[in-house]
Amino acid sequence: MELSTPYFEKVIKIQEIETNILKEKKEILSLEEKRKSVEDKFNEISNELLELENEMKNLMIQKKENEIILSEIEEEIKKHQAELNQAKKEEVYKALNLEIENNQKRKDEIETKIIMLIDEIENKNSKISEKRKEVLENKKIKEETLKLVEKEIEVRKNKIELLESEKKEIEDSIPDNNLKNKVKELLKNKNGLAIVKADVIQNGTKTEYYCSGCKMKLNASDVNSIKKPNTFVICQNCSRMIHI
Repeated sequence: MELSTPYFEKVIKIQEIETNILKEKKEILSLEEKRKSVEDKFNEISNELLELENEMKNLMIQKKENEIILSEIEEEIKKHQAELNQAKKEEVYKALNLEIENNQKRKDEIETKIIMLIDEIENKNSKISEKRKEVLENKKIKEETLKLVEKEIEVRKNKIELLESEKKEIEDSIPDNNLKNKVKELLKNKNGLAIVKADVIQNGTKTEYYCSGCKMKLNASDVNSIKKPNTFVICQNCSRMIHI
């Protein structure tokens, strides 16, 4: 089916503007993804630092708890040693000696554990220090990147506003409401691609025409129509308006 109109060039211009609008919107989406990626990276590193700091707190708590236990054991040893000096019965003496030996073993174990905790704390401190530097560096990168991204998004949005204004001006200059509504409907339903150029393919001595929107070959009648001035043909497959 053919569609001839004196507003042929304006309709094509509307499609060109819509294509540019979609391009700008795509760029904005890409910039927003970049912004999210930068923020996610910073949050990931910040969470790693928080996790390390929590691990450090737990190590410090364990160290403090073991130091309290150690202090209690040392007091217990002193107490038993004092009792040992006053012990008169052999069985009491042996029992106190055994208690002191057991406490000494516990003391050695706790001291070893505290030393290991101190090593872990020093190692964790080193990791925290490195991670804090990484957070600061990444924060700077994030702030600089977001500043540039926000600026670029604003530029793209302003450009879209200008393009929308230009498109509306052209639409308002077309009195044919049926034509305008058809173009608007196609733009909405065809992902912004309502008007397409025909793909012209030379097959030997034969020239064939295809809809560049859906790749369907045009029949002889549509080929004759599309060659007329200011004329579109409606694709029988995808309903897009085709021109050459």
